[in-house]
Amino acid sequence: MSARRGRMFCRPAAGLALLLCLAYLPGSAVAQGKAGEAAGPRICVMTPLDLIAGTNATLKIRGLKLSGATGVVIIAVSQNIKAEIREKKTVDVPKGLEAKDVGDCLAEVEIVVPSGLAGGELMISVITPEGKTQPRAVRVVDGGLFVDEKEPNDGFRNAQVLSPGKGVHGTIGSDKDVDVYAITGHAKKVLVAELVAARAGSLLDAVLTLYDEKGRVLASCDDSGGSRDPQLRFKLPVDGKYFLTIQDASDHGSPWHAYALSAKEEP
Repeated sequence: MSARRGRMFCRPAAGLALLLCLAYLPGSAVAQGKAGEAAGPRICVMTPLDLIAGTNATLKIRGLKLSGATGVVIIAVSQNIKAEIREKKTVDVPKGLEAKDVGDCLAEVEIVVPSGLAGGELMISVITPEGKTQPRAVRVVDGGLFVDEKEPNDGFRNAQVLSPGKGVHGTIGSDKDVDVYAITGHAKKVLVAELVAARAGSLLDAVLTLYDEKGRVLASCDDSGGSRDPQLRFKLPVDGKYFLTIQDASDHGSPWHAYALSAKEEP
């Protein structure tokens, strides 16, 4: 059985916290450019959406006028953040996408993420000879709270099991892709499923849909809380298996259509 789409109005999702202390970037000549100029350099999208605390991470940044990048500014919580641009180049625009949305340059930045930053954010700006980009946020999470998506998971029969208390990092990797997750629910509990994508710079305009064990649509959500990211709340009727599906509202997909899904039950 394959997944089907449905939609309904959703309640607002919680906003993201913003951390505003400047951290020094060792080894980089940070030129002070003019941020915010329409014709200047710009970050369009970054992957992964989340960095794991206490790891060395590679952040891929696509944007405009980044091929001459000379450094990075990172805003964090009163800690020195070690980061280095490993690669910078001009790249093709993926088929079906536009340069203004996904950029035509790629910069890869290696970041040493301190273990004490879980639950916060880093604000990233790229420095170029033409100026500094406006900062973009990337979350820092505890790696023990998330698992990675496992393909194939595009139907009810091969749905990936989502364990209680665990979130999942995934990607709608191609056009018309659908990701399906199976969860165990309990009668009279309220299932709260939230997806972070557009708020974190992903190109994904997600639709989140809940099905019962027989494949019947129970609830669906497109946008919530003033963003393109859905949050779904639904009181479960019986104990049993339920399915959550994720797809793009326009059936688009690419490596830049990433998401972080979390689900929990409330009384």
